[in-house]
Amino acid sequence: MELMVALILVALFTWLIFRYQLSGASMLSRGLARKNGWKKASTAVLTCGTCGNEIETKEETAYCENCRAYV
Repeated sequence: MELMVALILVALFTWLIFRYQLSGASMLSRGLARKNGWKKASTAVLTCGTCGNEIETKEETAYCENCRAYV
């Protein structure tokens, strides 16, 4: 019985440390992104040079689904 309680406490402690580290990493990456000029709502509309398809991009690389190529 004592072993089971000890294992539960170790698992809880490990989970809490993991959550804390994950939260810290997330806040760090968001802070660095803001410092580097990253904007969450920035969008752009590009035109594919091959087929003329309009592509709406956010923060990722523009990819034309029609040509299956990066613009």
